[in-house]
Amino acid sequence: MTFFSKEKLLGLAHDVVSKSMRIKGVSPVMVASIAMVESSGDPKAYRYEPHLGEASAGLTQVLFSTAKWLAVDLGFSEYGIPKTEKDLEQPELAIYICASYLTWLRTYKGERRSDEFVVRGKCKTNSVNSGHD
Repeated sequence: MTFFSKEKLLGLAHDVVSKSMRIKGVSPVMVASIAMVESSGDPKAYRYEPHLGEASAGLTQVLFSTAKWLAVDLGFSEYGIPKTEKDLEQPELAIYICASYLTWLRTYKGERRSDEFVVRGKCKTNSVNSGHD
């Protein structure tokens, strides 16, 4: 199994963020850091969330329902629309979905949000609920 080092995660996050027309105001360092904390660089990381009845998967441990919501409902689909949790094991898609979610959180409810708010929001959603306003 191939794990991503901090340097490779940062390079991947930089590539994905810089190529996107939709991701705005998100630092590749932030995305890579989330990936390292959430999965230790393991693209096949998987964590069942019993309180939600679903799992978070991939480098950035995004819930499948959140990934699908971002791609289908909000149009963050430059790297495709995930069809299954297994799709979140694709490193580029996982990084893109995380960065997309951070972009959405950056202007949550129409207000410019801090890095702290964005990171806490990403982590809270994975551990508390999968609801979206």
